[in-house]
Amino acid sequence: MMDLYDLGGGTSYADQILDQLAKAVGTGDVAALVKENLELDAHLALYTQSSKNHLTLLKDIPTIQAKSIKHEFDRIDSYANDGNEAFYLQDGLPGGAKMSPFRAQTDIKLIGAINSVFALADAQEIIRTLGQNTVGDAQGVGTILWVQSKLNQALYKADTRTTRHTARFKGLFQQMDEFFSGGNAFDRGVHIIDMRGAALTPDDIRGAALTSTKQYGEIGGVYLGPDAKRALEKAMDPAERLNIPLQTEQGIIIGQNVDGMFTMSGRVLFRVDNALNPAIFQGTPLAVGSDEGPSAPAGGDIAISTQAPTVSGSLWGTADAGADIVFAVSACNLKGESTATVKAAATVAANGSLTVTITPASEATSYKIYRNVHGSTDKYCVAEVKNPNDANPIVFVDKNLVIPGTGHAYALDLRSSNFAKNDAKALELRNQPIYGNTVGLAQLMPMGIFPLANVLMTTKNDLHFIACAPQITVPRRNVVFINVGSTLP
Repeated sequence: MMDLYDLGGGTSYADQILDQLAKAVGTGDVAALVKENLELDAHLALYTQSSKNHLTLLKDIPTIQAKSIKHEFDRIDSYANDGNEAFYLQDGLPGGAKMSPFRAQTDIKLIGAINSVFALADAQEIIRTLGQNTVGDAQGVGTILWVQSKLNQALYKADTRTTRHTARFKGLFQQMDEFFSGGNAFDRGVHIIDMRGAALTPDDIRGAALTSTKQYGEIGGVYLGPDAKRALEKAMDPAERLNIPLQTEQGIIIGQNVDGMFTMSGRVLFRVDNALNPAIFQGTPLAVGSDEGPSAPAGGDIAISTQAPTVSGSLWGTADAGADIVFAVSACNLKGESTATVKAAATVAANGSLTVTITPASEATSYKIYRNVHGSTDKYCVAEVKNPNDANPIVFVDKNLVIPGTGHAYALDLRSSNFAKNDAKALELRNQPIYGNTVGLAQLMPMGIFPLANVLMTTKNDLHFIACAPQITVPRRNVVFINVGSTLP
């Protein structure tokens, strides 16, 4: 399946669709663009054809109706001025509250894929797959799930700063990272916590709940990868487990509940999401490059150099000194990613750094830099760097800020009608925000389908797409853990 932006020239085509969609939504008539509304199909695929630990954030996040491709919302930094007492005399006036909201904007972007089915394939009768009896219908559901999977991943990690193309929206981490920079950097360490490869513990969850509570929020769930969840289970207080057989096929287990815990925020659920697995969240080098992606960078176009200590901001430690550090670099654009070119091992000193210098090619909009896990040959992406295409070399200084083989965890003040509902039959078609929610998904419209011209003997050649972007209205009520490992401290 191809990415939506493979169609006819990248973002210019995407912008045309978004403009037409915005105009159609404004008139209440989207029939000219969206031939079929897939909202119900997408809802059923999301909740009936995906596992409990897949597409988790997408299931929980409430949807907000966007009115424009330039989606605006109020972001709150402070509710009032604490410098006055609020008492006042009858012949005077009280001080101003000085609430500090500001107008924030996020750009609605397109995510989608093409589903092409050849005639002979569609004529077959198959064993029931994804709840469907034909190849075409099964592939249609599979395409919906694929688009939802890409969207779910992008909600966490999409970053507009690391590529030249303009097709991405700002993911949750970028929005948090940008908010807690500059004038708000003084409390960055409270809201963006660097675990440095250690696993989450119950105390970390309690700390996140404390941070949110102090900002009048409530952490409802912690979204984390399966390895991080396994380590968190180990850290939970041991409890006796009693298996009580009843007159049913399954018994009842009484004991420690490792799917959540109680904090001052109340019940905090542990929401496992495979999108936060390091192999998916950071990514590993491709065994085979994308068919239409850029060429792999030549070995001579990549240089590795070492900087002696002391380098400001370096997090390379004594345990890293002298170890073989192996980099691999791949080229990326909207059409895909190349295989990664591996460079010879280098070494680094404690408090030093390593620099990767790339001579870029114009077809690449960014480069992904992979690095091996300490003492292993396994490599994970530690950075994606933008190619501005200005003929200058691209320079990335690796200070070990990102540890390969780790992931993120998100402690979110997220409140929606479908959050944590156990009965799938009770889930609402449109997941509505509940009062106090701070995280949402702005949608210009639900998922839709647009039939494209048939190519060769295709019975279906459909474009599945959705126009949306995430938003955080009160960043101070949320906490992101970075470099989350699976080893307990």
